[in-house]
Amino acid sequence: MSVSTVETAFGTSLFMAPQTEDCSLGVAEDLGIAVVTDHTSAVLAYVIERDDTRTREGIGVGDSIERVRSVYGPDMTAPLTGTQSQTGGPVVVVRDLEQPEGMGSGSLHYAFDTEPGGSVTRIRSGFWPWVAYTDYCSSMAENPQRTGWPLTRGQ
Repeated sequence: MSVSTVETAFGTSLFMAPQTEDCSLGVAEDLGIAVVTDHTSAVLAYVIERDDTRTREGIGVGDSIERVRSVYGPDMTAPLTGTQSQTGGPVVVVRDLEQPEGMGSGSLHYAFDTEPGGSVTRIRSGFWPWVAYTDYCSSMAENPQRTGWPLTRGQ
């Protein structure tokens, strides 16, 4: 999917902010959506912070890590060891539901940013490894000041 397709679907223009040589964030903060793109503007992952959005299985902002584990199963979910989300809690990754045996490049996953108390603050969906990076394009954003949200760290 391309950035222009996402812009058409949401009826808005995304603010594009390069983060690494090969990755940018397209942001519509007022809508609570961002996309992670490669250098050709192909969408690699979504970041969503909206109360009205849920995964196909019903997980949304405000749900607990325990609910995520109960819905997807303990064998399918794991907090990334030592990885803190932008909102202060762990990033919890759900392995590809169609190909649960692997986490290789090109596999699709959910990941959830959480706050220190364990509630989901953002939903991520997309390709491995981008869906799980701390700063969406990497593990250390090079230009967070050019993006603001969703690279604004939680307090």
